[in-house]
Amino acid sequence: MTRRVAQDIGARRDELADLGKGFDYMATQLQSLVENQQHLMTLQQRLLHDVSHELRSLLTLARLEAGVSSDMDGFVDIRLLLQTLTASVEFEALALQRRIQFIHDLPDEGYLIPGNAELLYRALENLLRNAIHHTPPISMVLLRVLGYASPKVLKIYVEDQGTTSALRQTAIAMKVMV
Repeated sequence: MTRRVAQDIGARRDELADLGKGFDYMATQLQSLVENQQHLMTLQQRLLHDVSHELRSLLTLARLEAGVSSDMDGFVDIRLLLQTLTASVEFEALALQRRIQFIHDLPDEGYLIPGNAELLYRALENLLRNAIHHTPPISMVLLRVLGYASPKVLKIYVEDQGTTSALRQTAIAMKVMV
């Protein structure tokens, strides 16, 4: 799409040269329109993502304020929750040319911790999506879980390259039942 005919016409100064210049001008204008359209589509996708993220956050907040999501006495398989979350945001990461890696020392049969699955999922989803959007393309976001062997503490880290190209790390420490 970047090829132009004027370079093939050379130094000609006739109707064909004028026609070639006209085609080159139209091709340049079309290329500019296509690039602008692609940029607008990217902005539209980003806006839709941001709006849906905010709506999910406001819905969760409204549920909490109304007392609807007050089931804090339940147990969550944190390994399954993190695997599901990683799979959920991986598509978005790949679309933005980023990768996600989930590293853990949790047992294969799962690992139960006390808490509300929906709230944990939303909080960790927020951290992961922010990391994806704030790390440069062709880099990796790490989701690490440490502390399975340590009694009563489980640490979840979300690591990205951030805007300064230095490793940024967000950690959440959770008390777990032994």
